[in-house]
Amino acid sequence: MRAKRKQKGSANQENQPPKKPNRPTKLRTWSIESMIAAMDVVKNGLLGVHRAAMELGVPKTTLKDKIAGRVIHGTNIGRDPFLSKQEEEELVMFLVNILR
Repeated sequence: MRAKRKQKGSANQENQPPKKPNRPTKLRTWSIESMIAAMDVVKNGLLGVHRAAMELGVPKTTLKDKIAGRVIHGTNIGRDPFLSKQEEEELVMFLVNILR
């Protein structure tokens, strides 16, 4: 009897997710001013979400989320900082003094 040959993808490779191609990300390529303008245009009923997003160069889904209130305009994503700016500066100065 012939032994079965291993196919190109072994069992270990099949369980792993496919690799993503290395390409630069396009995060936040739009300006805040254009997003505010698009929000105003849609809220005033001058244009729809799709048309406003196309004409003002903002992501349609982001514009839709901001208008619907799912994303609060002007807030940052992620957790709040653990230390305040003053505490962070004091910690840096303390560590710098220790290293001298």
